[in-house]
This record gives sequence, C-alpha cells and structure tokens, in this order.
Amino acid sequence: MTATIPVRTEKVVKIRLLGPLQVARSDGWATIRAPQQRAVLAVLLLANGSLVTIDRLIDELWGERPPASAHNTIHAYVMRLRRVLTGELGHRLITRPPGYQFQVETQALDCGVFERLLTEGQADLAAGRWEPASERLTQGLALWHGSAALADVPSTPAVEAERARLDRFRLTALEAGIDANLELGRHAEVLPELERLAAEYPLRENLRRLLMLALYRCGRRTDALEVYRETRRLFIDELGIEPAKELRDLEHTILRDERPLGTAPGSRGPARLRDNPRDPARLRDDSRDPARLRDNPRDPARLRDDSRDPARLRDEQPAAPDTTPRTRPAGTGPVEAGPVGAGLVGAGPVGAGLVGAGLVGAGPPCMLPPDIADFTGREEQVRQLMARLARDDETTAPAVTALCGHGGIGKTALAVHVAHRLRTRFPGGQLYVDLHGAEQDPADPGEVLARFLTALGADGRALPTSTEERAERYRGLLAHSRLLVVLDNAASERQIRPLLPGSPSCAVIVTSRRRLRWISSQPLHLDVLESGSARQLLTRIVGAERPAGAPEAAETIVRLCGYLPLAIRVAGGRLAARPHWPLERMATRLLDERQRLDELSEDDMAVRASLELSYAALEPGSRFFFRSLGLLDVPDFAAWLPAAMLDIAVEQAETHLDSLLDAQLLTWAGTDGLGQNRYRLHDLVRLYARERAEHEDPAEVHAQLRTRALGAWLALAETADQLLSERVAADIYGSAHRWPPDPAIVRAVQADPTAWFDSERAALPTLIAQAGAAGLDDTAWELAATAINYFAFRGLYHSWLQTHELARQVCAQSGNRRGEAVMLRNLGYLRMTGVKATPRIILVGAESALETFRQTDDLHGQIDAQFLCGVALRHKGDFGQAHAHATEAMAAAITAAYELGQGRLWYLRAMIAREQGRPDAAGYAELSFKLAERSGAIHDRVLALWELAAAPADTGAARQQTLERVHDHIDVCRRRSERLLEAYLLLCAGNLDRALRRADARDEIERALKVFETYAVPLGRTVGLRLLGELDHAAGEYAHACGYLHDAAEIGRQTNNTYEQALALKALEAAWHARGDRDAARQAREEALALFRKLNNLREVVEITGLIR
Repeated sequence: MTATIPVRTEKVVKIRLLGPLQVARSDGWATIRAPQQRAVLAVLLLANGSLVTIDRLIDELWGERPPASAHNTIHAYVMRLRRVLTGELGHRLITRPPGYQFQVETQALDCGVFERLLTEGQADLAAGRWEPASERLTQGLALWHGSAALADVPSTPAVEAERARLDRFRLTALEAGIDANLELGRHAEVLPELERLAAEYPLRENLRRLLMLALYRCGRRTDALEVYRETRRLFIDELGIEPAKELRDLEHTILRDERPLGTAPGSRGPARLRDNPRDPARLRDDSRDPARLRDNPRDPARLRDDSRDPARLRDEQPAAPDTTPRTRPAGTGPVEAGPVGAGLVGAGPVGAGLVGAGLVGAGPPCMLPPDIADFTGREEQVRQLMARLARDDETTAPAVTALCGHGGIGKTALAVHVAHRLRTRFPGGQLYVDLHGAEQDPADPGEVLARFLTALGADGRALPTSTEERAERYRGLLAHSRLLVVLDNAASERQIRPLLPGSPSCAVIVTSRRRLRWISSQPLHLDVLESGSARQLLTRIVGAERPAGAPEAAETIVRLCGYLPLAIRVAGGRLAARPHWPLERMATRLLDERQRLDELSEDDMAVRASLELSYAALEPGSRFFFRSLGLLDVPDFAAWLPAAMLDIAVEQAETHLDSLLDAQLLTWAGTDGLGQNRYRLHDLVRLYARERAEHEDPAEVHAQLRTRALGAWLALAETADQLLSERVAADIYGSAHRWPPDPAIVRAVQADPTAWFDSERAALPTLIAQAGAAGLDDTAWELAATAINYFAFRGLYHSWLQTHELARQVCAQSGNRRGEAVMLRNLGYLRMTGVKATPRIILVGAESALETFRQTDDLHGQIDAQFLCGVALRHKGDFGQAHAHATEAMAAAITAAYELGQGRLWYLRAMIAREQGRPDAAGYAELSFKLAERSGAIHDRVLALWELAAAPADTGAARQQTLERVHDHIDVCRRRSERLLEAYLLLCAGNLDRALRRADARDEIERALKVFETYAVPLGRTVGLRLLGELDHAAGEYAHACGYLHDAAEIGRQTNNTYEQALALKALEAAWHARGDRDAARQAREEALALFRKLNNLREVVEITGLIR
C-alpha cells in the first residue's frame, strides 16, 4: 500500500484565496474588513509578483467611473493593508512607482499549493498510479475552505477571471479524484458525491460518464442506462446535439453487460483527462461551445440518420465498398458516394422516368461556395440554425429557416458556414443558388429549377418548360432524400416558393435583405457582431500582432465600421494589403464621416454599393423619407419624430418605416414605455442616407426638416416636464421654435411623462449638438433645461452634466449669455449634490449667472443664483457673505411668492446656523422641509432632512421623529431608483442610529459610502468616514478609528470643507488620546480648534478648550 504523501501546507501557506480571502497572523487567520481593500490585495496577489500600476488598480475597482480622489484612496487602502499584513508579509508589499508590487512565492498561496498537487495528481493518474493520485488530489481539495475562490472579494475583471479559473480547477480536481478512486474500486464511496456533482453540472459529459461507470460497478445497470438516456434528452433539448462518442460507446458497453467495466484496479476504462490542469482551454466546460461541433466525432452532422432508432444498438456488418464508377454534372462539387440514386430508383413514376437519365449511380451534388476560413462569432445563431435544420421529429414539412438582415451583415457567410457543417447530416447533397434578390433583375425561379434538376442528374434536354412542372419534378426527385438547399439573397416569397422541397427529410436556408413573413415561422434576424467578435474578425484578417500592439485603435476601427462584418472585412483587407500602415492610420481615416464610406471600399467589396442596391429598390416617397432620417443623429426613434419632421401623419410615417424595415435599411429596436415601436439606423446606413440627401435635396430643405424635428422634441419635452412633481429651479424660457406634434403622441406623453423621457433621453445630447451646429443656440439650451427636472427625478446625474455642459459650450461660443447663465445655474444645482463639485466651481458659475440675470431682469434666476452663491461661500467658511446673499434673496423670494426659492434659503440658513453652533439650525431646517413638502421636490426634502439629522437634538424623541421621516423618504428614493439621494438619507439614518446607539448604524453608513465612492462625492465620503471612525472609537477599535478619521479630515482639507475637516479632527483627537498617542492628539486638537475659530463656531471652541487631557 502506498504511503501517505506529506504536504505540510499549514507551515507553508501564508495567504488563502480558496474561499474567503485571509492572511496568516501569529494568532490565526485574519480577514480584511473593508471589501475594497480585499479587492486591492487580490489584484496585487494575482499579478504573481509583477508591478501593478495605480491606474490598473483604479480600473479594477471602479472601471469607467473612478472617484476624483481615486489615487489618494488607493494609497490609503495600501497603507491599511500594511497594518494587517504583519511580519514578513507586510515587508513584501512594496511601493514601486507607478504602483505597487507584492513579492510572494507561489507556495505561500493556498491556490499555488493546490495547483501543484493537481498537476502531480493528474500525472499520477495518467501513469496509472491510482493511490498517489487519489492522495494528492484529496490533499489539494482539502485546502479549499469555502464554496468559491475569493468568495468575499468584490468583483473586478481580474478577480472574476481568477475566481472562474480556480473554480474550474476545483471541478477538474474533483473529477480526477473520483476517476482515481473508481480505479481503486471505491465506487460506492464516491457515488453520493458523483450524483451531487452531476446534478450541479448537468452538461459536463465527463461527470456523466463517471456516474454511469460508478452506478454500473455498484450493480445498478438500469440506473446507469437511465443516466445516459437523461443525458441524451438534455443535450438534444438544450444544445441540439448528441452526447459525445465516449458516452455513446459506454452506453453500448453497458447494454452488452461487458464485465471489464467492473474489473478491479488496473484497467483504464474510457478516455481520461490527461492535459495540463493549468491549460484554460483544457479546463473550460465546453459542452455549450459551438466550436466543439466542428470536425469532431460528436458533430450531429456525422451521426447516422437513424440516430434515434433503438435498432442502431444492434451489431451491424460493414457494407461492402461500392466500386461502381460514378458520373455527375460538371461543376456540382466533389464525387461522394451516397443514397441519392438508391432512394430514387424505387420512387415511383418520377424515379422510373429518370433511370436512364444518368441519375442512378450519380454522386450527391454539392453546389456550396467554399466556407470562409476566418468565419468569426455568431455562435448562438450557428447553434440555432443547426438545431432547426438537423431536427429529427415527426413533422411532415421540410425545415425552412430564413436569415434576414441588411446588406453586409453576414447572412451568406453564416448560411454557407452552417451548410458545410451539416453536409454529412444531409448525404443527399447540398444545393445552392444566389437569387440576386437585391438587384433590379432577380433570378427567375424556373431557371433556378433547371439548374437544380440538372445538378440532381436530370437530362437538361428533357426538362419541362413551365416553372410549375419543373417544381413538381424537383419535389418528386427529393421525396426520399436528405438534402439541404441554400437560397441566398432572395427577393420575395413568390421567388422562393417554387424552390422549396416538399419532403420533411429536406431542409432549406433562405437569406434575404427583406423581411420574409410567410416562408419561415421564426426567421433569424441578424444584427451586427458583438464587439469581441468584431475585433477577433479584424485580427484574423490582418494577423494578431498589429491589433495586439494597438488594441484601442483596433476597437476604434471596428466601432467606426459599426461592427458590420462587410465593413470590417473591407477595412481589414486594406490593412492586410498595406502591412506598413499602423492601425491608428486607418482609425484616423475612418473618423472623417464624409470620407468613411469611401474608405470602406476595396476591389469588389464596398459598403456603399451594398446599400445602393437596397436604396434603389425603394419607392420614391420612401427614398425621400430614408434620406430625411439620415439628417438626425438620434440613436433610435419612434414614428412621431419623422412624422413631425416631414409634417405628415404618424400613420403615413409608419407605412414608410415598414418599407424601410422590409428593405432591411432600418432595424426594429423594440417597444418603449409608451408602447410605441422604436427604430434604429445603423451608423453606416445613416451616413449613406445623409450622403444621398446632400446629393438629391437642397440645403434649405435640410434646415427646415431639422428645425421641425427639434421643435417637436422640445414641445413634447415641455409637455412632459410640466407634469413632473420634481422642480429643481424656476422655469426660464428662450425663443426656440416649437413645432406641434401629433395630438395622439401628446396624449400619450400626458398619460406617462416619465416613460416618454425614459424613451427619448438618449437622443438629447445629439439633438443639442445638432442644434448648436445649425446655429440654433436657444434651442440647444432650452432642450437641456427642459429635462433638468426629469434628470433630478430619476437621479441621472451624468446625463444632467453631459447635456448642460454641451449646451453651455454652445451658448458660450455663440455669445448667448442668457442661455449660458441658465446652464450655469442648473449645473450649480447639480454640483450641490456633490457630483463633479468644488465650492470654487459653484461660486464662479453662480456669480456669472447672477450678473447676467440682473442684466436681463430675470428675478427668479437672481434668487436661484444668490442661493448658490451663499452655499459656496458657506462651504468656504465665509458666513458673512453667505448670510448677506441669503437675506437679500429671501426678501426677493417673498416678494415674488417664489416658495421653491424660499425653502432653499431656509435650508441655507440652517446650514450656516449649524456650522456656527447656533441652536436655531433645527428650526430653519423644519421650515425648509415644510416648504419642500408643499412643492413636492424630493431633492429639497432630502436637503432639509440632512440638516435635521445633523442639527443638535435635545431629546431622543426628536431624533426618533427625524429618523422616521428619513426612512419614509428612503422608501421613496428606492422606488424611484434614486441611489445618490438614498445614500444621503442612509447617512442621515446612520448618524441618528449612532446617536440612539442602535446596531443598524454601521450597515447604513457603509452602504451609503459605496454609493458616494461610485459617484465620487467627497461630502458624503468625508461624513461617512467620520461616522465610521466615531463608531469604531466607541467600540474600542482605536486603530481603525484613527484610520477612518484621518481619511475624513484629509478629504475635508482637499475639498476646502472647513466644517467637516474640523469635525473629523476633533474626533481624531479623541481617538489618538484613547490610543495613547498624546502628541498626535495634541496636534489634531490644535488644528480643529483653529478651524472652528475660523468658522466662528463658539460652541465647538468652548467644548474643545474645555477638554483638559
């Protein structure tokens, strides 16, 4: 008996990844408390000792939306990690500009030990050393201390990839261990685990094979066969394929009850896993991978036609080779033996009439064009097509599937590729024809039938003359054949119908630019390639080296090609023919929209030529409609927009849209919240439409069409805006042209204004840009302004910022000072939420807007601007100027009966009073809250609640009342998916629960902090960190408290938030004192005292100076 193999991992492993992330300390395993710090540590560890830049860490943690202070935050995380990584580990985390490096040996990681044991165990398994294999694999699996690797680490790209890799390794180890134990005769012991794993991974064939083997060896032959039958049903239903040959062979062996399957250790049994466990290609679960079907004994096309027949299990004698010379029509493909002749000899009168026509003994025709060597992507469509065409059911109709899509989308490539994959599934042959459906002279069905009949062996001199008779002859020939027909580039159902076989044993693929409603019950509509598949196609054309060296340029090229296969092939072909061109050169050339279609032309391939065929087939009215659509850059649209643009009825617009859909020049993009159909132009199709418009229509017509479209959008936006409960600022109007839209869409908008905005908001940035380019600066800023209440209602701060900055730039360039002032005011309100905000930016914008509003005598605008000035000045600690603005604006707001402005100004007074330590803060906040309730503005109610929660409360009952209000408004924000306002309220709740000594406080504060980090809001972060520090201090966690409070004070300093910096320093003084560091405590106290004196906060000054430590 083989001795146990010692591993002694407990003295080697210092860091655990196979479960929750843990590090070794002298007192046991420690868990890092902060999720983001765990993510930083994991990314550093996964770099295998290589340098990880700070930018890479930022990308991993926050992706495309990093906080403004991301670099500082990363430094803070690493600093805290060093405190946890005591001893030798702490010294191995080193700073190496521009990032960090964790120099740790592979064997110090549990995953490194696990992978070594897995590799050794599989080597033992391959060599027939079952006992050592079982021992090593068991020890490797014992290192796992959780259900998943890195189980408590937040998802980042690197973490997700490693988690998936290690989980695959674990499954491989489980399989290999079971395999070894089966060889050792331990089938009864492994059976329960095998049954659990097979149920958890139903499409993993090797587990199914092992389960069948274990059941058989346990004497449960019937159960083993049932596992196979269940597996076969599952694979056919889910994947459209038969199980692998290994599984089928095992079923045959069990059916014959061959005892070698149950022999003692020493036999190897069916095929095993012998590859290196570190090879990702070896470890992936490829049961769903369409690539596994190609050139593979598992390919359903290689199964016999009677694959479902139980009789197939009987022993069969191989047929004698057929040495009869075969003849076939020229040009019909390679000579292959097949059943076509045999199937037709006894086919009745039709077959009998053709015996002397050269058909009997002829090989099956293969008219398919060559497959594309670099065929890329479309895995799901390939799977669907193969499943539909290779069916084995009781239907009496042939399998017909239509592929629809606009020119260049890859219909022909997909059809030909799948047809080649299915050749052995259809031994009767494969017919192919290009029907030229997009051209002015499409192929005649009668002539196509003549070609097909000749290919099938009929004498061309004896063919019937009419299309109907030829169709009858054609269907008769195919009555007993398994044959695949590819009808490429079809024009219409009328053209296709005579070419359809009648036999259910045949199958048909039809491709067309037009929608084919009646030929196929479930046509496949092809869209452009996914981004990854598009880049892969470009790489296959130009080679791997250039895209790998310039990945951003490669992505730009495929994006500017609109991910259209034809366009990518043209661009790739040009690059392949010009190896001296860097990819950046092609990307730069494609950026010019006016030349892009010229660039996408090479030899006989051109995007423009492909689109011209579809455009030429349109009626004149639909051509003008199509050209008009090209003038708008909107990502998608409903019928009301072109109807307003062309001043026609919506019903008439829908008729033209249907024509464009039929021609595949337009894509249906689903239905919106109002139940309207939405449509989309592909980017290259839009460029072609605009090109045709510039050639065929006068410029003044273009201007008129754009003005109507923009005016109709503005009119509907104002209709929707007036019905929203949220009000951010006073309405100010310009002189933009409004165009009355169809009354039906107006009624729909009035019924659900937010649904209309939800559907249309993606178009707003492009409409603002087009208005600016057309010199319609009032239209540009009014379009942005009319959406501000919707943005606030939905919490769409990025859209708010994007549209208003864009409109502000238009106004600045055109000299439209009033429009620029409105945009600056609205941006000021956005920045009050903490998004992209500094007091200086708010103050500069508010002062500029105030000056303009005074010149234009916009009283409401003046009040709003003065409020923003007061907020920014208060933030800087200039309470005198802030109070002056508040007093002047309050008088004006009362005179103008502007309640929205009055509520805001009470809020400003509450802030000033609280930060100066005055007792009237809560009273001002209560007045603000009541006015906000009357206006219905959720933003203003949250502002008031923030002040009520922060203001000193005399009793626990007052805090409890405020807490109940806060929770009511948290529910409102959640229903509206308003994450940022919800985060502010969670911080309020955490602050109040902390004061009331409730356990919910920490969870509420931490949830809020995650949102503030996502939105990069420094105010929320500094308050949240301060509250966590105060909680840790109260719990006796002084080291953690000092870390949180130091970070809070630093953020306050960086953002010039004097009050919050002072509060954090005051709390930090107490934490340092509790920790026993008197010098650090004294320094924090002196800094806090100086800041509170600057704020004239006598209450805090007295409290701090009264602390004698």
